Amino acid sequence: MDRETFLDLIPAYALGALDEDERAAFEALLGQDAEAQALLAEYEAVAQALPLTASFHAAPAHLGDDLRRRVAASRAATNAAAPQAAAKKSLLYRRWLLAAAVLFVILGVSVVFALRQQAASQEVCPETQSLYQQIVSSQNSLRVPLNVAEEFDGVWGDLFADPDLNAAILHVKDLPTLDETQTYQLWLAGAGPTVSGGLFNGAGTDTCIVVPLEAPLAQYTGFGVSLEQAGGSPDPNRRTGPRVFNVRLNEGDA
Repeated sequence: MDRETFLDLIPAYALGALDEDERAAFEALLGQDAEAQALLAEYEAVAQALPLTASFHAAPAHLGDDLRRRVAASRAATNAAAPQAAAKKSLLYRRWLLAAAVLFVILGVSVVFALRQQAASQEVCPETQSLYQQIVSSQNSLRVPLNVAEEFDGVWGDLFADPDLNAAILHVKDLPTLDETQTYQLWLAGAGPTVSGGLFNGAGTDTCIVVPLEAPLAQYTGFGVSLEQAGGSPDPNRRTGPRVFNVRLNEGDA
């Protein structure tokens, strides 16, 4: 490997884009070249300063081939030029190569971050994934924030509902997990007398509750959750324990 090729591979080495043989050959020369070590430190400092918002991912498979083709083209141009012009062109080329490689990494990380965000949204309510996706993707879907009681400060979330599907899901974050002596109870208000929607326990970071609608969504004034003793409220039409949160759709209270 001639020295110009060796220096031209510094950006690729810094970004992990060399194959095993190239990396071994590069490292064998690196330990004997102070100038190359200084250039490598400069490239690595720039790369480390990038405000990347996702964990490191290997460079795209085709990046190494692209860089090698450009290195070969640069070497041919360098050999055809005068020594002084060749050195200047090589230096400019290496600067351009670093900028191009860094841009490649930024774009790649941005795509990874966007895909992660999309995946995170798709993992909400995994046990009710199909219904959740139908609701949130509907043009007529509703999203109503929870009205949380002061005693349960830190709990938060939203009601997602679709009047066309006549379906609703409560997505609750950071709802405390209960022991066997207590339970949460869901209440539905507005479609006749307030009725229980069932008992459940908290699931920590994400708790997803499908609201069992027995009437059109428009007939309900709201939904609520209370903290009850094991077995639920002794009154089938109202809570007897403290309110955890409610969601108001129309006038009324759940």
